[in-house]
Amino acid sequence: MARARSHQLSCQRIVEPTASPSKQVTTLLYAENFRCVASGAGLFMEESLTTGVFRIRNFATGQVLYLPDAHDSTGGVHVGFAFDFHPTDVEWRTLKLPSQNESRVMISRRIARAIPNQGVAHLVDLIEVGKDFQLEVLSFDLWSECFTVTTLPQGVFKDLHRVSILRWKDYIAVAGIVGEALNVLVLQDFKEHKWSNITVPLEFLKHDPVLKDQIKPILATRFGKLQFTNPVRNDILEYDMEREKITATGTKSTEQKIYLVKASLVTLKGMK
Repeated sequence: MARARSHQLSCQRIVEPTASPSKQVTTLLYAENFRCVASGAGLFMEESLTTGVFRIRNFATGQVLYLPDAHDSTGGVHVGFAFDFHPTDVEWRTLKLPSQNESRVMISRRIARAIPNQGVAHLVDLIEVGKDFQLEVLSFDLWSECFTVTTLPQGVFKDLHRVSILRWKDYIAVAGIVGEALNVLVLQDFKEHKWSNITVPLEFLKHDPVLKDQIKPILATRFGKLQFTNPVRNDILEYDMEREKITATGTKSTEQKIYLVKASLVTLKGMK
């Protein structure tokens, strides 16, 4: 059997520091105005920066699979993508979300990344119901291909327009800063609609209260680190929840890089 050799890829890398000083979150921009969304097994999932179309590309063979339009008239949407998820029928299809009641108006929708080891991907909808608002988490079970809807308990957050959606270890969570603390509701079990409440003191706000209206939590790691992004100052903060102190900061940057990526001969049905 022929073996594919490693290929050299030239790309633009947008660097965002993470909880570990030796690691970084990167956005890879290639030719044709496509950005890399995910990669694995020698395949890249890319999104067009001009049309929003998604495609899966094998850079070694040059084969490409364009995915169905996620914003067509059927009301479908691409929930998430993971190369380690192999549907038994190897077919792509548009998923229809649970239908909305006419008295309910969707104000916004946020798509959270799939959590492969939990076998789930999430959508978070802000819904207007009469004069009230509510937040709903639509959880898509990757194995049963079924949706489960979980409503955020009322009254936990004063303004649902300002809450942050983040990954809390291996779960999805909703969070908001109140005073000098971060209030977090973690969806521990989407099948049982079970939430857990966590309060994280943010001691650094006592010394820099302006940050309260600037920072947004984006990730809580298994190592007790909490990451915030600050679009105003264009940086990332790392907060140690046990020590209650900022342990690292970093500034986003853009640079040119060349990567060696292991190639493969993997081909998906429909690739050309």
